[in-house]
Amino acid sequence: MPTQTEHLVKQRKRSKVTELGDLLSEVLAWERTGNPEYPYQTVFQGTNCFIRINDFPQESLYSLIAGDQEFNFDEWPSHWERP
Repeated sequence: MPTQTEHLVKQRKRSKVTELGDLLSEVLAWERTGNPEYPYQTVFQGTNCFIRINDFPQESLYSLIAGDQEFNFDEWPSHWERP
């Protein structure tokens, strides 16, 4: 049986979002995953999206995984809803 992380990695390969701005400018409601490394998930235009917590300050605080794309950022957009 695949682990939760393996399941998340498999899901992220399903589709593509080409611009970080596409996601950062949208109002998104995030749900908890139960995985401390990938604590939030949502769907944007049919693409599974996940937030990964990185090794800050050596790396950006967050990575947004959208389909097979990965975008790094430090500030949580105020219009994104966390659970």
